[in-house]
Amino acid sequence: MSTTKSWNELFRQSNGDVTVQTVYLGSVPLTQFYNNTLRGDYAAKGVGMYSTGNGTIDLAGLVPSDAVIQKVFLYWSVFRNTNQQSSIILNNTPITGNLLGTVSGYIAIEDAFRADVTGIANIEENTLVNPNNNINIFGAALVVVYSRNDLPCKTVIINDGIQLFTNETVLTSLQNFNAAGLPPQANTTYIVAGAYPGSDYPDSAIFNGITVESPDAFSSAEGLFWDTLKKDVTGLVNTGDITATASIQTADGPIIWIAQVFSVTASGCQGRGISFFSVS
Repeated sequence: MSTTKSWNELFRQSNGDVTVQTVYLGSVPLTQFYNNTLRGDYAAKGVGMYSTGNGTIDLAGLVPSDAVIQKVFLYWSVFRNTNQQSSIILNNTPITGNLLGTVSGYIAIEDAFRADVTGIANIEENTLVNPNNNINIFGAALVVVYSRNDLPCKTVIINDGIQLFTNETVLTSLQNFNAAGLPPQANTTYIVAGAYPGSDYPDSAIFNGITVESPDAFSSAEGLFWDTLKKDVTGLVNTGDITATASIQTADGPIIWIAQVFSVTASGCQGRGISFFSVS
């Protein structure tokens, strides 16, 4: 039996009728972790590791030349049956993550982690290795926040947590920004584990009530069971908006939502450089 079938078939066997709306025990709603208004933006990319135990995230070309790296965050999700593992190896450096939450399913346990890897990750190739063969890592993603004095002023927001759900619509509220521009320029990224590709497992990415990717928004695009889906949502944010909503809708197989990244043009940068920074 293939690895792909084992995850989804076991999920179906353990849940019986998967058409029942379900948000699993231990799920932690995504809430704001990071908010930074600066002359810059973010880049995000991931890799699936479920079937291999290792992977490479190549950020080449995603960060402008001469940009200053403000922060780099690494996200990953683990699928296990026994003891928790909070570590991963990035660029030959062992990384211990902060636990975002643990979800108890019928067949296994899923964990999500975040680590500040500023100074360890780079803006080209980054290698990742699972140090424990007895634990499955779904995949990992890097989120890079960068600045350069000649770039537009933007607010970059990261919400994170862990939400395991099926046949359900789950949302997160993006707050503490003031959209500027005619229209405001905006992008958002969904960081998701566990999604199975194909029309039998339809899912949609939604922003401010508008579907931005469907019917197979999360399709293991970066390797088995891992997606870092970035969408241009310019036109879905209005000048003066101070909140926005990102949602995911599933209609069958499980999805594990770990983080949502958002950036929008702002008016908070005086002259050049960064106006404020906060990590909650």
